[in-house]
Amino acid sequence: GMPGMPGMEGMSSGGLKPPGIPSGAVEKLDRVIAKCSRILVDYRKSKWVDNALLLIGKAHFYKQEYTRAERKFKELLDGFPESALASEALLWMGKNYAMIGFFDEAEEYFDKAIERGVADDRPEIVAESYYSRGEMLLARGMEKKAVESFEKGAGFARGTDMSLQILLALAKEQEKLGDKKAAAKSYKQILQLNPDREVSFYSEPRASFPRDGTDRRRRQHAGGHAGQPRLS
Repeated sequence: GMPGMPGMEGMSSGGLKPPGIPSGAVEKLDRVIAKCSRILVDYRKSKWVDNALLLIGKAHFYKQEYTRAERKFKELLDGFPESALASEALLWMGKNYAMIGFFDEAEEYFDKAIERGVADDRPEIVAESYYSRGEMLLARGMEKKAVESFEKGAGFARGTDMSLQILLALAKEQEKLGDKKAAAKSYKQILQLNPDREVSFYSEPRASFPRDGTDRRRRQHAGGHAGQPRLS
């Protein structure tokens, strides 16, 4: 069974540092939650129910309400195991756990999302799962494994944006590991994908895990408190 996350709302200490929520965005997210909640109440038998659950879960995630987000993703997975959106729900479940520093559970869900995404022919979900998994492995100090994850993700990436995101992360880590040849190859692929745009446009700061390589509960169990996460 999965651990619940009591009292975790808005907490990311020990997990990923969430990006700031732009003003006005909370109101929009609340509108998404309200509209989708009406679908769940009025059209319980509708074909849109799984979609509504996923959207509500994502809105809570962006509002940093991780317990509520988990509840909705789990409701989708339990209630609609055959849904075409199951792989996406598994991916978001992984992201949700990563945000609060439950790295072991997060990795488990990224792996499930990859497996289901391959089975359901959702390459974009597989690519994003490998990318998120790679970011998390980096946070745990597992650079070589992270590079492997990024490489696998690049093989599944179909859209330009996802490909650029993965290749940029890959090139940076290859460079850090001293693999100049591999890094040069990745940068060449980036330029081939998008020769007109500044590469730096894609390297904006993103939310990151604290780099002490431990799972949130293990740190708590040891009596220590997680240090403040930081932007890389």
